[in-house]
Amino acid sequence: MLAITVSLSVLVAASAAAPEQIHIAFGHTPDTMSVQWAVRDNATCSTPSTVQFGADAASLASEAAGACTPFNLSGQVRSSLHVASLTGLAASTTYTYRVAGASDALAFTPAPAAAPPA
Repeated sequence: MLAITVSLSVLVAASAAAPEQIHIAFGHTPDTMSVQWAVRDNATCSTPSTVQFGADAASLASEAAGACTPFNLSGQVRSSLHVASLTGLAASTTYTYRVAGASDALAFTPAPAAAPPA
């Protein structure tokens, strides 16, 4: 009798819907920042386009809802592109933020207030 044992190893991402390529930029007004990220979810927009933010990681009391756009690059890369605008930010104040589905919080500081004209 011949016995054959087969062992298979499959590499799986930690989370197929984990946010990637998180970018932040100044918004259209001095009190706004724009956060953008991608999720490899087969372009289904199945994760929410939300960002929690606040003074520190323990107090992410504010939430900004955004929008999602399916992205398909030649049928090979199918992701969802998310964008949300954080508004009502105080100048030169450090904020902490976390995009939906992310485990790590990140930080940013909006631009300083404009100097009054001389």
